[in-house]
Parts: sequence; structure tokens; C-alpha cells
Amino acid sequence: MKTRIAKRSKLFVLLQAVIIALCLVQSTQTLPKADASIFDSVTNPIMDWVKADDSSKTLKTLSIVEISEMRARDIKRRLTREHGYGADEIAKMIDKKELVNKLSYEEHRAEQKEKDRKKRVALRRSIMVALLCVIFVMFRPLLVHAWEVLLVNFEVYTGEFH
Repeated sequence: MKTRIAKRSKLFVLLQAVIIALCLVQSTQTLPKADASIFDSVTNPIMDWVKADDSSKTLKTLSIVEISEMRARDIKRRLTREHGYGADEIAKMIDKKELVNKLSYEEHRAEQKEKDRKKRVALRRSIMVALLCVIFVMFRPLLVHAWEVLLVNFEVYTGEFH
């Protein structure tokens, strides 16, 4: 009887380690999306909240070297289309140096926004993993008891004793 309990407790400790490892892996990696279209309406908003990974909205920011190599017309176009400058604001900027400064400032702001968004995502993930770990630790005795009841019921109903 004691060996069976010892086996169960070793198994449960191993199960705990696997669950914690999976939680840590999930918090640091993105997993491929499953093809479960039934659950998409429920899981998509949750996963979007957790990941906050909308690659369609991400804007490739340019460095100051890339901006200085651009033509003034391309700089004006990028300021208008990507950063919301109006035609009157662009018309006030006569010199290319001024255009380069404005675009580099806007690109820097866009990059800072993306970094802040990634920090928020990392914070959300860490909070979720911490909550899962706390819940798991708090309800460990209940889970151990439920596991033992499940094993006993399995042995009783199947008639297989170890």
C-alpha cells in the first residue's frame, strides 16, 4: 500500500513539474494556432488579449540612415500616409533636413510605442502565469485528493490492481 502511495506521490510531483514547465514555455513562446474553428469565436479574443500580436498593424520603422537616403518626395509620402501629417503641414517644411528630422522623430515615436506594447504583453503573460501557479499551489491538496479518488475509482471499476 505504501509503495502505491509513494508511486502516486512521485507521479504527482512529476505531473506538477510538467505543468509548471508547460506554463513557463507557454508564457515565453507563441504556439502554432490550432484549426478548431468551433472555438475560434471564444479563443480568438482571449489569445489576442494575451498575445496582443497584430502583425498587420506593425510598421517597420526606419533608421536615420535609411531616412537620410530617401528622396524628399518619399519622405513626404511616408509622413502623410504613415504618420498622419496633412498637406498644409508638409508644405511648411521646405528643407529636406527638416523633413528628415520630422520623419526620424515620428519613426522613433512609433518604435517607442511598439516597445511599450511589448512590455505590456510581457506583463500580462507574467501575471497570467503567476496566477496559474498560485491557483495550482493553493488547490494542490484538492487536486491530489481528486487524483487519488480517480485512481481508486479506476481500480474499482476496472478491477485492475497494481
